[in-house]
Amino acid sequence: MFPIVVHEATVRVFNYYFEGQICQGMCCFRKFYRLVNTFSRRDRAQACLAAQALTHRQEQAVITASDQAYKVWLEIRSLDEPEAAETGAPEKRAPVEKEAILDC
Repeated sequence: MFPIVVHEATVRVFNYYFEGQICQGMCCFRKFYRLVNTFSRRDRAQACLAAQALTHRQEQAVITASDQAYKVWLEIRSLDEPEAAETGAPEKRAPVEKEAILDC
């Protein structure tokens, strides 16, 4: 899975309330995303690396490009481990036992 890259003018940006904070979100291709990180224009490679790290976790990431910055967004249903998403570092998840899955 690769990150989607779009121009920032083509998406709808909005604010939402989550865990006591006002957060920035956006809508793109009928899906909702939350802002993970913002990078300056000169840090394009860092933005790409951060987005690629998120997609390796099987989560959809979007990079929006504008004249001022690159922004990395993560699908809003992926709200676990926001610290890992902000750095682009892969999340460390505990292994899931088969019995736990069967009990659901």
